Amino acid sequence: MIIKNVNIITSQEILKGYDLEIENGKIKNIQKDIKKEATIDGKGLYLSPGFVDMHVHGGGGYDFMDDDEKAYEKITYAHMVHGTTSMLPTLLPSDDKTLIDSIKRYLNAKNYYANLLGIHLEGPFLNKEQKGAINSSFILNPSMGKVDELLKVAAGSISRMTIAPELDNASSVIRYLKDNNVIVSIGHSNANLDQVREAYKNGANLITHFYSACSSIMRENGFRKCGVVESGYLIDDMNIEIIADGVHLPLDLIKYICKFKDLNHIALVTDAMRAAGTNLKETYLGTKENGTPCIIEDGVAKLKDRSAFAGSIATSDRLLRTMLECDVDMVDAVKMVTVNPIKMLGSNILKGEIKVGYDADLVLFDKNINIQTVIINGEVLYKK
Repeated sequence: MIIKNVNIITSQEILKGYDLEIENGKIKNIQKDIKKEATIDGKGLYLSPGFVDMHVHGGGGYDFMDDDEKAYEKITYAHMVHGTTSMLPTLLPSDDKTLIDSIKRYLNAKNYYANLLGIHLEGPFLNKEQKGAINSSFILNPSMGKVDELLKVAAGSISRMTIAPELDNASSVIRYLKDNNVIVSIGHSNANLDQVREAYKNGANLITHFYSACSSIMRENGFRKCGVVESGYLIDDMNIEIIADGVHLPLDLIKYICKFKDLNHIALVTDAMRAAGTNLKETYLGTKENGTPCIIEDGVAKLKDRSAFAGSIATSDRLLRTMLECDVDMVDAVKMVTVNPIKMLGSNILKGEIKVGYDADLVLFDKNINIQTVIINGEVLYKK
């Protein structure tokens, strides 16, 4: 495949008017005026690496925890047409059978439209005081036995786990997860700075949906202490993910984050639930049996009593548009949804950048981030 006349977004700059050659699913050549006939005429559009979403629950009317053989197909397609080429299916706390069956469905998934880079377990070791829309009856205290059970069932497919580090036994669980090549993320937590620093020392180097279900400045006997939010700024190398839908985090708060946090340590995630990519007005978060009912309004999912958000309905192209609205330049904004999440996953995955030898996961879009073409492993899977 030869893609001609595109503005290629690399991790450092935009190469204007370049061509790109793909062979056997890999990027073979990047240069001006490749002397071969064009397969795709880019007509001056942007060509970026495929978007990477490392926190997504569902879309297209389905959730990754649904006992439905169409779930993976429908969810990945709903996000792929918006530019997502790789993702971490995210599972919420639930009863033992549902969670284990959900992990097994990941292992046996077929007919999907994006690269699956492992499971993200958002829990079950969370702080009930920061449960958000999660059903608190399924939240557990950290247990080595439960971790072992989940790791054995998953057979190496758990890439990431979110945990509240202030809970009893959390430190030993964090160390154990790190030793088993699981990225440990801090979230749904009331931890103070000292507890976050301890978790970071033990291997937790990411904060889940920064500001959402995160402690901030608190008082203990009149003395103020920093929380998870302040820790994200004070620990320079701590990675954070943000739901950049303009609702979970308003534009001014996103600007604040980008002013005080190194952009190389920020990843954009959708945290999308099943209503993403649909016109649903009422739905639920989690499974059909134990899910939390919610409504869709103002571009976000809310609990029915409107007391809290219940997950986003964002897609990755919306995240990118939001960052541009926040005066982040195109190169940095694209890095946050390509290069940065791949680096945070800590593996040698040849994705997230446009480089010779890397997987040909590519997205063609206009200046308003309207997706025109999606290529995964060298194959055109979507064309507007």
